[in-house]
Amino acid sequence: MGFPFKKHRGDNPIVKRVLDETDKRHWYRSPAAIAKGILLAVLATVFALICFWGRPAHLPILLPDSTPKVRYEAQFDFEYTSYIQTARLRASARRRVAPVYIVSQEKTDETLAAYQKFLATLEPDLAKLRKLTPAERVAEFQKRATETVLPGIPGVAANALSRLMETVADDAKFFAALREARAVLKALLERGVRPRNTATTGGRGRRLDVTGTVDEVRALRDLHRNLDPIALRTQADPPGTVRDYLLAFFRPGIVTNVRIDEAATEQSEAEAEKKVVPVRLKVTEGELLLQPGERATPSVLERWNAYRAEMSGREKIREAPLRSLEENAAVAGGVALLFALFLHICPLASERRRSITLAIVAAAANLLLIRLFLEIGEKTEVLSVFGGNEIFFWFSPPALAAIVTAILGGVRLAILAAFLVSIFATLMLGRSVDVFLIFALASLAGIYCCRRVRDRGTVFRAGLWVGIVVAAAVLLICLAGKAGWREIAWQVAGCFASGLGTSALVLVMLPALEKVFKTTSDITLIELADTNQPLLRKLQLIAPGTSIHSANVATIADAAAAAIGANSLLCRCAALFHDIGKMSKPEYFVENQGAENPHDKITPTMSALIIRGHVGSGVQIAREYKLPRDIIDIILQHHGTDLIKGFYYKAKKLAETDGSAVDAETFRYEGPRPHTREAAIVMLADGLEAASRALPVTTPQSIRELVDSIVATRIADGQLDESPLTFRELEVIRESMEHSLTTMYHHRVQYPKEALVKPKNTNEPDGDSSAAKTAAPAASAAPAVSAAPVPVASATKTAVAEDAP
Repeated sequence: MGFPFKKHRGDNPIVKRVLDETDKRHWYRSPAAIAKGILLAVLATVFALICFWGRPAHLPILLPDSTPKVRYEAQFDFEYTSYIQTARLRASARRRVAPVYIVSQEKTDETLAAYQKFLATLEPDLAKLRKLTPAERVAEFQKRATETVLPGIPGVAANALSRLMETVADDAKFFAALREARAVLKALLERGVRPRNTATTGGRGRRLDVTGTVDEVRALRDLHRNLDPIALRTQADPPGTVRDYLLAFFRPGIVTNVRIDEAATEQSEAEAEKKVVPVRLKVTEGELLLQPGERATPSVLERWNAYRAEMSGREKIREAPLRSLEENAAVAGGVALLFALFLHICPLASERRRSITLAIVAAAANLLLIRLFLEIGEKTEVLSVFGGNEIFFWFSPPALAAIVTAILGGVRLAILAAFLVSIFATLMLGRSVDVFLIFALASLAGIYCCRRVRDRGTVFRAGLWVGIVVAAAVLLICLAGKAGWREIAWQVAGCFASGLGTSALVLVMLPALEKVFKTTSDITLIELADTNQPLLRKLQLIAPGTSIHSANVATIADAAAAAIGANSLLCRCAALFHDIGKMSKPEYFVENQGAENPHDKITPTMSALIIRGHVGSGVQIAREYKLPRDIIDIILQHHGTDLIKGFYYKAKKLAETDGSAVDAETFRYEGPRPHTREAAIVMLADGLEAASRALPVTTPQSIRELVDSIVATRIADGQLDESPLTFRELEVIRESMEHSLTTMYHHRVQYPKEALVKPKNTNEPDGDSSAAKTAAPAASAAPAVSAAPVPVASATKTAVAEDAP
């Protein structure tokens, strides 16, 4: 049996309205059409300005070590700052700055203190030391040098001190010579001893000039020269021997005690670098900028990028308004035509304004990011390091708009966003079709991976595949153009980084986009549909009957939405939460009641008020638990303005006895009616699941009649007037729900009597009496389901009582 209203479509107000709108003429004169046209023009202009404001579209971008395939000559004279040559001059100026040295006073004091302490140990034991043999004396000197931490007293120095003691017999002259030699060493160390063959520079305070410090060789020479007078004063013979002994003993004390002052040296180098004037180069008109086959060296890249920047400044709209406005008008017209074509092809586009807005905004944001990367690549600081900015172009996210729109808006809108980004990115660069193909393939790969997103890992896999597709395409282009391995490595790395960065950016943006555009991704819906979700667990504990009812409604709505191509996941998730408002007073709803019905003690008006209040309570609870807006809307709309028939008829029956009137509006839900296909599906599934429980006999025929009756009643009552469902979709929904209900309440095969026999009692004798006792349970079993059809009137009465508690 089909729809009861199929034969009377001409009398249906919805059908009449659709036919009237179809026959309308001069649609382009309507305010809505004019507003859409203005909006398309504005959007097209915005896209054009994002991509082409101040950009020379006809000049290519070069990479380091690439080989251009075209010849370009300068079209005008211009000057530019050569950061490469300036950097070379500044590096040379830094190298010419000599380091600044500073004396380490700690090292000087440590060396002199060690000699002083060693000499102090000799004075009281000098007579004892003179009596020792030369070998014993040398060993004793080495031992005392170790105890006093005297630097570098090898056998030669200890032996020299022993010979000096034998040569200078007078103890006073011996110690006087040692003290004077230590004073000479002190003067040398305080001047500063630097490593051999090092330069110095002038300074203030403790900094030493060229004549102040001495290297190790010069210090040894000065020590040798200054010891001659000391040797003569000892009056020993020969004096040269005394000088050599003193020199051998104090030579280890000549240690490097000068270090480089890093801060002062860096400051001197910075001052020298500031004095270098930036190099300005001039290019005359007609001068060759690029030559086919010539390697793009850093100097060539710098000159070419300077030319591109100069061309960009000359082609700004404020300097060439007529030409720029003509170009932008042509691009804007093309984009408007593309939008209009899409709206014409996709009949549902007008009903998904938020999704279309999301796709356009995502495409504009994607193009802004690409433009940002290009602008960063053209900064002089970046050019001085990389020499080219196309590397930053491949780091930009090519499939960001496509992936975001596929997750939140659907595949068709994602394809629109992908082609918008691909077209404008190609025009932005002034490149051939290769850039368009790369961006389009990357976007389509991201759309394919994200057509059904069930977890966040899918987004990362989509980003990985986007990186692989772009890297493979760029690799083929580079190999065909015989690019260098450095160029290939940079571009491939940029492609993979772009893909992974895109997926990370999408995951970061999703929560904010869901709130701004009031939409919900499948990832969020799957997380909410988990039975361990706190609110669902609370519903199971407080209202278990309502929880079971919601699960059945979710199953019915999921299948119906999938059958017509609606968002089945949203229907399932919303159905699980649609009756959470019953948790406030669960005992007033029949699925949660026991033997006692609290409605028997109150008036029908109060009962209707309580039943109607579960919608508002559900919305309040959903907001407290921060459920998505789409689910809250379905909670609010899943009853529309339907009549609470059970209590309405009860009130009318009571009113007949006292002659009072009953206002039907008091027994209606506050609405609004369903505005989306998903809300309408949940409404029908909710009513059918509740009404099917009241069927006396569940056969395919009775379920079919029940479904037809419920759908016809909803349409006749105007509950589906504001939903975008078509008659063909309603037919598919009817068939799907009929199948789901038939499957839920399918006929079960009656169990054989042997399965119902109780275990035999060993205390009873075998015989007919035992069989007679087991016959009673079999006789009391539920009767087999009859296959006889149920009258339409019976199904209609069931539908009338579907909202009774």
